[in-house]
Amino acid sequence: MDKIIILERIKEHYGYSKDAEFAAFLGIKPQVLSNWKSRNTYNPELLYTKCEEISPAWLLTGKGSMLLDENDKTEVYRLRTDTTIVNQEVPLYEMEAAAGIVSMYDDLNNQDPVDYISIPNLPKCDGALPITGDSMYPLLKSGDIVMYKKIEDLQNDIFF
Repeated sequence: MDKIIILERIKEHYGYSKDAEFAAFLGIKPQVLSNWKSRNTYNPELLYTKCEEISPAWLLTGKGSMLLDENDKTEVYRLRTDTTIVNQEVPLYEMEAAAGIVSMYDDLNNQDPVDYISIPNLPKCDGALPITGDSMYPLLKSGDIVMYKKIEDLQNDIFF
């Protein structure tokens, strides 16, 4: 299905007559919306988070009903430990590279944090690392900071 048609249907569903209004609703610049249209693409994650009553299946395939009904609502599974902490200080470690994930944790246990990051109402985090290089570009860029949580019990702490 043509992505421009999907964008126009969503825009019409929310009652926006102008692209600038629709872009503001999505939290993007009008130029980004214009680029999506010229490239026949869009960001499905952004649209899904901003338009929760829109069916993800319809958004990705253009098939089926555009709007979710009550039976289609998905349940969010959270771990017991996924509660937010009002104030926590997450240690920021400086690490150039890691040969593997196990060696990274061994190295971090022997390091003192460079600084601490405080973000209100954040789920529990065990540490943060700055990204260097561009091996994960465009998802992660050099200078980004990634926060992590250690998983102790792989079988019970991850919902597959």
